[in-house]
Amino acid sequence: MAGANVHVQGEKRLCGHTTVVSGQDFVSVQNQLVAVENDQDTAGHGELTSMGINTYVKINNKLIIVKGDQAKPDSACMFNNQHCRPYPSEFSDFVTIEPG
Repeated sequence: MAGANVHVQGEKRLCGHTTVVSGQDFVSVQNQLVAVENDQDTAGHGELTSMGINTYVKINNKLIIVKGDQAKPDSACMFNNQHCRPYPSEFSDFVTIEPG
């Protein structure tokens, strides 16, 4: 795996909403919590899903979300197609996960 930047609390999704981290409350990057699997967006739902890019860095037994990961549709999907794929679109420039 090449290096992959992590996704954190408040960073944007393709739909324009932002990520709300609720799956962990103690690991931060630049004072923002690191996103993990199943964290939702501000529209509700839009749970983050690991695509296997990061297979070994976990918090609370949940994989950290990195560039290239996806998300399930959020609650606004029926009104706007962008919300059917609310994938992460912003990533920390400060932390990159590299293979061991």
